[in-house]
Formats: sequence, C-alpha cells, structure tokens
Amino acid sequence: MTTVSSQFAIGMPMGRSVWILNRHKEQTYKQEFQGHLVEVPPNEERSVHMDYLDAEAFLSQPDRPQDFDNAGREVYMGKPLYIAEMTDEERGKYDPRYKEKAKETEVMMDFACTICGKKLNTEKGLFLHTKRTHPDMEPVTEE
Repeated sequence: MTTVSSQFAIGMPMGRSVWILNRHKEQTYKQEFQGHLVEVPPNEERSVHMDYLDAEAFLSQPDRPQDFDNAGREVYMGKPLYIAEMTDEERGKYDPRYKEKAKETEVMMDFACTICGKKLNTEKGLFLHTKRTHPDMEPVTEE
C-alpha cells in the first residue's frame, strides 16, 4: 500500500501506482483515508499518487462535507476526483521497483536469440549459442 502526497508517504507499493486528480479548478479536495488526511490539489495537479487498489478504495469512500455555505450549512461537492495512469517516465521517477524491472527486461532483451528466443546472460553466451545451436544461420550485417 502506498499513499503519497506533498505531505506524507506511507508504506511500500504493492501494485502499479496511479495519479489521483482533482477536476475542480480552485478548491483542494480533502478527505481522511486510512488514518491520514489526503489533500488532492485543484486543477488536475499531479502530486498525489497511490497504489491502484488504494486509489479505488479512496474514490469509493462516501463523500464528506468540503465547505460551508453562507448560512453555515455543510456543502457537499461530490467527488471531483478521478484516477489517471502514470506514464513510463513517471513510473520510473516515483516507483524504483518499476525502474529495476525495466532495466532487467532491457538487459534480457539485449541477449535474446532472435532465431529461437532463448535468453542468455551475456553477449559472449549469445554468440556461442548462435554458433553452436544455429550453425547454418549467418548474422545479418549492415552495409
């Protein structure tokens, strides 16, 4: 579970992180969630992110009063919030596990046999595999 805002960060991420965005142009949305006050800034500012399942739970909580009118009555705005997926760059910036996974995948793809798809740990291993397993194939060279 991860809950992050400009004020706090809780726990370790469990799944993919998503943004919680506020459609309201001027008013910050405030609500208590899992014992902490979560403040989502207005105008769709990307500063609050959570694990997807936590974000769903946060958005499904009943609305609470956001303000009072001139007569002192509570005003319910309805939740102007929505979930937005992070880009790959944002995931790399806010989730160190994502960066590590991307790097591992990139390394594994660098040493994958293009003929049979076998993944090897080193360039030398790939060269030897190709030479031994696919002797009838010749590497393509650019001219």
